[in-house]
Amino acid sequence: MAELCAYYVAALDMPVDSLAPIMNKILEVEPDYKQARLQLLQIAINHQNQKEVLRLCREGINYSPSEIVFYYYEGATLLQQDRTEEALKVLYEGISRIDNESDKETASDMLSMLADIEHEKGRHEKPFHSINRRQISIQTTFFASIITLIFSALNVVISTRPKL
Repeated sequence: MAELCAYYVAALDMPVDSLAPIMNKILEVEPDYKQARLQLLQIAINHQNQKEVLRLCREGINYSPSEIVFYYYEGATLLQQDRTEEALKVLYEGISRIDNESDKETASDMLSMLADIEHEKGRHEKPFHSINRRQISIQTTFFASIITLIFSALNVVISTRPKL
């Protein structure tokens, strides 16, 4: 019944925020209903409600561990809160879940975020150790992230070379 209400609200072009109580009701009845959680996540992100984003992502990972968007947004939110080590842990867990069904853009963005964090910490090679060959062949959009990391590493090498 709650799903029917959600479709009705969507059909009337009502504000997305009006879906929140309906989506929460759906999750009460069916806590593994991924689409309802993703809708609530979008609302929480739009409202910049970091506490809610973290809660929804953590629950999303528990119920849908293969949905990498939960890892991405949890990692990004932790990073915004200067909880870098926790963000790294979540992002590494997320890239370990990448497979043929994963959204390629989210996977690429997650790897890029991970590479940026590791680069800032001076660990230029670490992101590459966590990616197996199958993941790289699946995620062709990773190529841009890897090139960015390489150029960033080269920039460090070039800037630290003694001047003649």
